[in-house]
Amino acid sequence: MHKRLGYYVGVKTETDLMNGPAEMLARTEIVCSTATPWGRAESCISYAEGITFYVTPSHGGFHLSAARMNIVRALFRGFVTFAGGPWFEEDCDYCVVVLAFQDVFTSTEVSAASAAMRCQNFPRYECVRAWLNAGGAQ
Repeated sequence: MHKRLGYYVGVKTETDLMNGPAEMLARTEIVCSTATPWGRAESCISYAEGITFYVTPSHGGFHLSAARMNIVRALFRGFVTFAGGPWFEEDCDYCVVVLAFQDVFTSTEVSAASAAMRCQNFPRYECVRAWLNAGGAQ
């Protein structure tokens, strides 16, 4: 697991493994050179079909397939990613991916994403906060 993924994605403690889904264990990191909004990727981590995290020398984030992006659009109407399109940067937008696909992430990752979104005051996250306030996070 790439060290920069930090506390929010890729946390693999014993507690996470006990509280998280079995699919989490299937995450695979591979070398790739895909072009991303942050430059050429050094590696990528497949979380599930249609959910891939890309790591570049300076930044990174998730990329969603068209089918996964349609789910995000249905959950968080009006949300526009900082990087554009199906790219969710690793600083804040990643939370949207974690919250939309909670079955792919550990309970620790979901809790961290929920807490991070509740603290964001940017207007672009208003739809996410509204969803959380309506009981969206498990």
